[in-house]
Amino acid sequence: MERLVVGFYLACGALLLFLSTIIWRENPKSRVNRSTAFMLGFAGLGPIFAAVGQSLQAPLASVPAAGQPFLSNLQYIWEFFFPCLVLFSLEFPVRHPFLIRQPRARWLIFIPHAFHILLTLALARGQDIATWIGAHSQSGLAGWLLDQLSMILRFSGVLFDSLIDVHLKFFSLVNLVYVVSALLILQWSQKALTSVRMKKQLAVVTVSLQIALGLYAIAFIAPILGLAQISPGMELGMMVVALLAGTGGVVYSIIRHQFLDVRLIARRSLVYSVTSAMLVGMYILIIEQLGSWVRQQVGQPTPILDVGFIILAVIFFQPMMSSVEDIIQRFFLKDKTDYRRLMERFSSEIIRIVDLRQLQQQVISTLQEDLLVESVILVQVLSPPKRLRFYSLSRLEGEYNDPDLNEFLDTIVSVSGPVYYESLSQQVGDSHIWSVIAGFKPHILVPLRAGSELAGVLLLSRKSNAYRYSQEDFTVLHVLSNQVAVALTNASLYGASLEKQRMEEELAVARQIQSALLPDTLPQHDQLLVDAFSRPAREVGGDFYDFIPLDDGRLGVVIGDASGKSVSAALMIAQLQAVLRNEVRNQHSIPQIMESLNRCVAMASQSERFVTMVYGELNPDTGHFVYCNAGHNYPILARQDGSFENLDTGGLLLGVFEDAKYEEGQIDMADNDVLVFYTDGFTEITNDKEEEFGDPRLVESILKLRMNTPQVISQSLMHEVLSHGRSASFDDDATVIVLKRRTGKPQP
Repeated sequence: MERLVVGFYLACGALLLFLSTIIWRENPKSRVNRSTAFMLGFAGLGPIFAAVGQSLQAPLASVPAAGQPFLSNLQYIWEFFFPCLVLFSLEFPVRHPFLIRQPRARWLIFIPHAFHILLTLALARGQDIATWIGAHSQSGLAGWLLDQLSMILRFSGVLFDSLIDVHLKFFSLVNLVYVVSALLILQWSQKALTSVRMKKQLAVVTVSLQIALGLYAIAFIAPILGLAQISPGMELGMMVVALLAGTGGVVYSIIRHQFLDVRLIARRSLVYSVTSAMLVGMYILIIEQLGSWVRQQVGQPTPILDVGFIILAVIFFQPMMSSVEDIIQRFFLKDKTDYRRLMERFSSEIIRIVDLRQLQQQVISTLQEDLLVESVILVQVLSPPKRLRFYSLSRLEGEYNDPDLNEFLDTIVSVSGPVYYESLSQQVGDSHIWSVIAGFKPHILVPLRAGSELAGVLLLSRKSNAYRYSQEDFTVLHVLSNQVAVALTNASLYGASLEKQRMEEELAVARQIQSALLPDTLPQHDQLLVDAFSRPAREVGGDFYDFIPLDDGRLGVVIGDASGKSVSAALMIAQLQAVLRNEVRNQHSIPQIMESLNRCVAMASQSERFVTMVYGELNPDTGHFVYCNAGHNYPILARQDGSFENLDTGGLLLGVFEDAKYEEGQIDMADNDVLVFYTDGFTEITNDKEEEFGDPRLVESILKLRMNTPQVISQSLMHEVLSHGRSASFDDDATVIVLKRRTGKPQP
């Protein structure tokens, strides 16, 4: 049993020292790694000293320091574990604000324990000197003086024994304060964490430390303070459980949750070491006990049996070790912190995501959670035109279109994989886009290529708690970047198809609204011929026209052009027509009507939305026409004698200034006079030489066609305009209303 306990102590101590070495070598520049390595290293010295004391049958923890030899008092060096524990709690998972404000305060934590070690070593030296003097006593005056000195030292030793007992009790209380302080700080840090993985890391380490330190306090600190009496057997049991809990918790957190970002190769080495220790322990517990039982039954030594056991151990060691290692890896290493599993899981997740926003959040959250990157910015390259869109996890950070954008993209395309920002920024000059990139404080840039095209860039900050990017991280980022680029391209295409579908549905609704707004039939009157048509350049246009019969036999005529080609534009036209008919019904003057329409557009639309419109009221019997032109193309009145007039009286287009004023104009149409209303789609159509059809050509065509019916005039105008253009369709919406007065009187 004694050998088993000694072996267990040595194994735990060796494992803690091994963990300390792994964590130190993983990133010696990291303050967290250094504090953790020292904490585990000093913790490992504790069971090793206990093993030495157990083998010597002199448990050092129960003997006053003044009564121990100098070398034995070196055991108290392990108590530096307690200040290292406090320092660890201040550094992990995030650096405590106290250390940020007072970086040199970390050394003050070690002063009590340094004094404690020096005091116990000094008292031990006094007893050593007294013993040496007693062994080398001489005769004469010199011998008498040495005897007196030895007597003083021995008397002082008795006094120091009492003082050191008081000191040990007091210092046990100091260690207890250190333990409680460290655990409270760790609990505070755990509440402040947002990373799920780091929460799990800290939770495992905190719970294991609570169990280990709680048992240590009960087994050793409480008896020293006189708070409890623990039997040797119970003390041994608590020590065993404490070592298992403390060591096992750290090992579990490293293997399972990648504590301190320990690389996979180091974690596999740890698994190998733990597996070997388990098999060695099994050999000690089973094979040696079985051999002892056989020797008791036989009554004599059995060297042949011992050799047989060794041969069996050699034969079955490797298969058993492989099986145990596979079990451990299956339960501990094959989780989301395993890079292979990470890539498999990430691929299966993003392949199902087609929503661009959800994809962006998945990519950013995966890198923050699994690689412990503090901040991730996804830069999406949009084209055409070339521009950059910056996304963080929670929001759109901005969109940039810079003259130096091509230079930036060329620089990123030339990079073969993840690269440090500092090395890349030194190769480029000063530009606005690089200053924008620098504002996000990136540490790593990861190009996202979909074939030969650059789909985007990942800007990664430093890792949490100054963890470094390992070669494994760069390999993972390189693989993930290809998957992200393809998924980003697919999501963009899918989003574009959805946007196109949405716009088509919106245009279909707008088309239905617009068709419902146009009059189904043309006005019929004995002294007035009317024709009208509207041709949208696309599915939905912004042009509109209407005829409003008035109670006294007059005819209201309106033509307009609203900016925009969407449902909102169609709805605004519908609102305008409703307001217009209501104003006409209330018999308001034409300037009042236009002012009401102007306020309606100005108050109900965005600043860039406006409407040009002409509204007039014609008396077919007299030919008198009162109108107002709100920024629209001038209607053309073609006289029978070949002259013409432009109807230009009115005011500003609707929606620019809410308090705009309007005035009315008047004309009189004689027999066979033609009044043509049109929108800019008629005159702005261009030919191959970029020459517009223009108002002069339109006037010329109207005058040439004035003797025809309105139907012939409108169809001929459309043919001439389209013949001038480069295609058989209008570049913009085109609407025409043709009114021709016919009195039936013979012409002079």
